[in-house]
Amino acid sequence: MDLPSISDLQAVPTGDMPGDRIRIIDQHVAKAQANFPRMWERLAPLLDERPHGRAVVAVHGGSGVGKSEIGSLLAYYLDHRGIGAYVLSGDNYPRRTPTVTGSQPYNAKDRGVQQHVQRRMGAIVKCCGRGSS
Repeated sequence: MDLPSISDLQAVPTGDMPGDRIRIIDQHVAKAQANFPRMWERLAPLLDERPHGRAVVAVHGGSGVGKSEIGSLLAYYLDHRGIGAYVLSGDNYPRRTPTVTGSQPYNAKDRGVQQHVQRRMGAIVKCCGRGSS
């Protein structure tokens, strides 16, 4: 599978990861490149069969193993294939979204994320650590 080379790892968009320090290194790139073809094999048919062509990809694992970095790279590779993708953290996101009753208001960043996802995204890459809600 043809994946783009990345000349500046710091230029890879990292999405909505409040509190995370994202530092992509060559090891993350190698892992993302190894996993992307298997992910794409499963994701492509789902995007084709769904009426709006959207899906959620979850990246999970223990603390500090590189979920955010690899998730950012997977989203970068999806975008390269023409599938808009947005990365968000699953660690604290449930505490930032409104409840069904609307008793907890959106903040400006949440509204921006929601609008961005609704307009453009084919996939959301959600990075969740152990103990995430």
